[in-house]
Amino acid sequence: MRRRGLLQDRDYTAELRVVAAARRAAFTDPPTGPNQVRQLDFSEFETTAGGTWRIAGVADYWAKYEFGWHLATTQNVGDAIAAVQLAVVVETEALLGRTLIETVTDPVSGEIHPITVVTDIQTRTCPSGARSVRPAV
Repeated sequence: MRRRGLLQDRDYTAELRVVAAARRAAFTDPPTGPNQVRQLDFSEFETTAGGTWRIAGVADYWAKYEFGWHLATTQNVGDAIAAVQLAVVVETEALLGRTLIETVTDPVSGEIHPITVVTDIQTRTCPSGARSVRPAV
């Protein structure tokens, strides 16, 4: 089984604990408004022809608003990035009528407030957990 890559590494459970702690940290202080914590999730749907479609969605945790969906036959890092970009760039601007950077920038101090993106998707190249995302200016 080891030669075929079917066994988890010895440090697998330790990695899962670290990831779970990062996710919990995002909710230590619950969000008090929109654009503070967003959650990324994939769902799988099997077709009658035997194929599988995966839908990635990003939701604002406080507002309970779903920011569109990215549809693909794969579930990889590129699909996760596409879903987040769709939510950040396209959907936020259409919903609010202004860019996300304008939305998360404090009008008095000019400080940019990060958005925490939480997911349970985990791969070796893209560990899951909470990540703070600073919108590009």
